Amino acid sequence: MHAVSDVTVPRIWPERTTPVAPMKRTVKRLLIFSALLAVFTFVRFPYETLLEDELAVLKRQAASQGLFFDLEQTSLRFPGKLSFGRFGALFATRNMPVPLVLTDGELELDFLPFILLQTQVSGEAQAYDGTIEAEFTRGIFGGPYSAELHGNSLSLDKHPSLQSLGLSGLADLEIDAAADSGEPLESLNAELKLHSAALNYPGQIAGAFKIPSLSNIDADIAVAGEDGRFAIQRCTASTSHGNLSCKGSFSTSPQGALDTAGITIELALNDAGRTEFGPYLALAGGRQNSPTGGAYTINIQAQRGIITKFAVTPG
Repeated sequence: MHAVSDVTVPRIWPERTTPVAPMKRTVKRLLIFSALLAVFTFVRFPYETLLEDELAVLKRQAASQGLFFDLEQTSLRFPGKLSFGRFGALFATRNMPVPLVLTDGELELDFLPFILLQTQVSGEAQAYDGTIEAEFTRGIFGGPYSAELHGNSLSLDKHPSLQSLGLSGLADLEIDAAADSGEPLESLNAELKLHSAALNYPGQIAGAFKIPSLSNIDADIAVAGEDGRFAIQRCTASTSHGNLSCKGSFSTSPQGALDTAGITIELALNDAGRTEFGPYLALAGGRQNSPTGGAYTINIQAQRGIITKFAVTPG
């Protein structure tokens, strides 16, 4: 018999260890760690308490800008969701306080912004036969805050203040603002659109002049600015009595009240506009008879919320 010689078995795997297996193990451990961290965070993090704290901060921030609000019929749900039956607010303007009422809404403390050290409260509610969506963001350690507001298909005549002015129709509203407590608005971008609106003001100007009714009002107004100084970016409107455009700028106080303003309005009246508004515009311009044309320019200036100039020029 021949001696059995040693047989060398060829290697199937290369000597160098491939990095794929350790990488898979690392990814797997990372996923497990992330899942455990998420579970621990959602189970142990006091979202409800933090949401209540954020609402208290939001109230103080809003009050510094002249907005006071409260919630009714509230209920907290995990994790950090608050439902309410009624949201009542009041804009403390100098001439006429403006109320705001939202119903059947929900506020939520969003989790992901915490990665960027920010607290963010978002919400949605029913309002005036339409919907309003809002979002409030600020740093965890305080400082400036930002807010966004989107209003869709809002019925003007459902608002008590607008109803008292005889306004009706639908409105879309977009507001994006940033501010700090006790300081003028750092930035503002706002847009208002009116659709098939009407104005039937029941009162009189100076107790003697009746404002003619307007219908078929479609308008698009946009304002932007920063540090309490703003400019009209876009202002156009078409009505049953003619067309309107305007330009100008204004500034606000730290409390949000109108400080100064300079506005120029261009009117292009049709036959109905010349008949019903012409005599008033002629009187405002110091003329006994209204011009035969329908073009007018109105210049308005204001200081500390008081009109200091109102000039009407034909042509």
